[in-house]
Amino acid sequence: MKTSYHSHTKWCKHAKGEIEDYVLAAINADFELFAICDHVFDDNHPFGPRGSFKDYPQYLAQIKEVEAKYQDKIKLIRSMEAEYYPEMMETYRKMKKEDNFSIWILGQHESKDHLIDYFAPGDADNKLISYTNDVIEGIETGFFDILAHPDLMIMHYDKVNELFMSCMARIFEACEKNKVIVEINANGIRGNKGYPNLEVFELSKKYDLKYIISSDAHDPKCLYDDAVVKAEEFAEKLGLKIESII
Repeated sequence: MKTSYHSHTKWCKHAKGEIEDYVLAAINADFELFAICDHVFDDNHPFGPRGSFKDYPQYLAQIKEVEAKYQDKIKLIRSMEAEYYPEMMETYRKMKKEDNFSIWILGQHESKDHLIDYFAPGDADNKLISYTNDVIEGIETGFFDILAHPDLMIMHYDKVNELFMSCMARIFEACEKNKVIVEINANGIRGNKGYPNLEVFELSKKYDLKYIISSDAHDPKCLYDDAVVKAEEFAEKLGLKIESII
């Protein structure tokens, strides 16, 4: 079953394409399910562009228009990728309850206190430890369904080391305990960022985990491209079973 839970549109301010462009790309690629997804709207994200909450009503209106237009052609649901910020959790819960964003993806790009940019170079080990603690705390809220690019921090290392593997083990243990699905992220392949990492996902097999493959497309042309095919091959090589959430 071809599905997509994690992609981004122009509304996140660092991707391209309308919501409708992604839905049409999914239909053309014979997807059975497509989650209309973006980075959560955020007015306090110092290290990268995000959509502002003032745009949220218009975004929601466009989603409803697209759903009405294509609901008989493809199964459509709503999802969001969000960082774990303690002060935002009630907002996330409200969006899930009132606006039917049913799938929530934890993608921790900066620290929970907004002080550390996890993409910025420098002090890799301390960033890794902070990232690990933030991700685990987010997982343990019980709110998130999917962990995006769990091995994101490999971009700061030439190769995995003992600290890196111990941090990944802690994260996978938390995913197992809280039944959080682990993502194999094709955008890391697309951007040659070092993830998904073979050794890390070999380690993941020690835990009782479920997996999805995400395009993490920031352009509708990338929704099902060579990077996604390579991610599928990566999963097959490791014998990882890809799940359908809905």
